[in-house]
Amino acid sequence: MHEHKITVPVGGENPNPFEEWRTTVDRLGMDPEAATAMLDLASITQDETAPWEATVTWALDDETATPIAVELRSRKGHPVTPEAWRTVKVAAVIGETRNRLNWIYGRASQVLEGKGNPEVAAMAQAYADPLVDTPRRGRRSIYDAAHFARVAGLYEAAVSAGDTRPVRTVAHQLAATMQDPQLTKDNRVKAWVREARKRGLIHGERNNENG
Repeated sequence: MHEHKITVPVGGENPNPFEEWRTTVDRLGMDPEAATAMLDLASITQDETAPWEATVTWALDDETATPIAVELRSRKGHPVTPEAWRTVKVAAVIGETRNRLNWIYGRASQVLEGKGNPEVAAMAQAYADPLVDTPRRGRRSIYDAAHFARVAGLYEAAVSAGDTRPVRTVAHQLAATMQDPQLTKDNRVKAWVREARKRGLIHGERNNENG
């Protein structure tokens, strides 16, 4: 079990902090072989308009990802009061940190795979997968059986057509129908394909995309 603390701005004027953060990390580059430095990138922010910052502690292993603490800190020296906490959308804060960790581990896996280090790449992906759409404790996933059946149908149709990258194809199809362009850039569809396979909805060998 590993614990990671990720800090994000709260209450700023940027309507899409994840996109700004990802652009910044892409520009800086990352070295997946320097794990500490890589994870430090998850807390980078350029939103100076945010009066607060929140730190979420995640407990991770290769099967689960659990947010176990949320801390609030003022950037302007203001006291942390119940009134201040009421302005914080805790679910959104947890979601932002989850997306950042998922993206970091997923990108590290891709880079390591490209460097010919598949075993370590698989370890990084194992940490990324539980961070995809992690439901809050005591709550079921927001995706029902019909969703995974749809994913399976699209995936098997792509494979039957001879597609060598069916996960990417499914991601682009779902991005259009679900109106979520981010699906083509993160690891959610790959995790959905794996879940559909676990449910027995997808048959046959896994392809090179690990789908």
